[in-house]
Amino acid sequence: MYQILLIDDDETILDGLRAVLEHHFPDRFLCAAAADGEEAVKRMQKEYYHLIISDNKMPKLGGLSLLKILKKHEISSCVIILSGFDDYSYIRSALKTGAYDYLLKPVNIRQLVDMIEHLTPDLTHHTPSCLPLSFRIEAEEEKEQTEYFDLPLSGSPKTEEGLKRELELLRQSVCDMDSSSCYDMIDLVFSDLSGDTLDHEKFREDLLSFVYSLMEHNSSMIQIIVEHKLTRYDISNHIKNIPCLSQLKELFKEDLLLYIHRLTAIQNERNHHMVRKAKDYIKAHISDPLPVTDISAQFQLSPYYFSTLFKNLTGMCIRDYIVQERIEKAKVLLQNPNKKIQDIALESGYQDAAHFNRAFKKITGLSPSKYRTFDQSMYGD
Repeated sequence: MYQILLIDDDETILDGLRAVLEHHFPDRFLCAAAADGEEAVKRMQKEYYHLIISDNKMPKLGGLSLLKILKKHEISSCVIILSGFDDYSYIRSALKTGAYDYLLKPVNIRQLVDMIEHLTPDLTHHTPSCLPLSFRIEAEEEKEQTEYFDLPLSGSPKTEEGLKRELELLRQSVCDMDSSSCYDMIDLVFSDLSGDTLDHEKFREDLLSFVYSLMEHNSSMIQIIVEHKLTRYDISNHIKNIPCLSQLKELFKEDLLLYIHRLTAIQNERNHHMVRKAKDYIKAHISDPLPVTDISAQFQLSPYYFSTLFKNLTGMCIRDYIVQERIEKAKVLLQNPNKKIQDIALESGYQDAAHFNRAFKKITGLSPSKYRTFDQSMYGD
């Protein structure tokens, strides 16, 4: 029988994998389990395991680090990596380091069983060997720390306080949809990072906190980030799994610039919708005074911001648009010969006929009464 080691910090997953193996391969494998990387290493110092099925995110030691250790010590165990994230960069690194294959959680049982059926004949050719008793995880963690911070320093190593200040500025750039500033800020965030002043796991936590702050400050970012889960633009997955800063920096840029593009599109769509609603509001309240403060309040925006946005999207300032709509309303009312000019002025939003006459003539070049006569002569019977 072959020895198999299952590694996952979720006991239900370990129980599920064990049940699958006992059901499909009752006389082929002896199963052992470990809840974290440290326990797995201790077992591998005492026993050789023909097959290892390991989660990629484990306390003490990650799946990719475990693969590197096995490769370094020439342990011929066949390794299948399990993960809750579909990320090409991680898959590529795992396969390049020696993984037999890679499966996403929740595991497709048929796929796992077929994979094991396919690899089992090769297990007989493996030479059993164990990790040396002198092996220490601490030494590997120190090495991993050095390998993670692989970007050259140009100045003094950055402190965590300095990193957090830069991440706050980066958040502002993203929320302001400023691609150029965002690009520059990412360069700054990833400059002068060193394992001497930063722990790489704490660095990852700070980057994840940055992602959560994006979602907290702009609800659209929740939609965007969730939209890209399990794709090549899954920023949380990149932060958790990319093994070195040089790779993470490039993916970070790709992710955030795409997010800004989507955020801009969503914001533009909302702004155009808001302008349409504002126009509807103006039309429905054309007889009212219609101060800009009342219109902007419908959208919980400042009058200045709303006026600027309206002009940018329509090419016309809000006050001119209101005048235009009032005059269009008046033109329709003037078609009724029985309506008095004073009444038409009031229904069009003007408090007196004199003010109405001046505004109407400025737009049409005719007084209301002359316009009515001209209109009736053009279209009357």
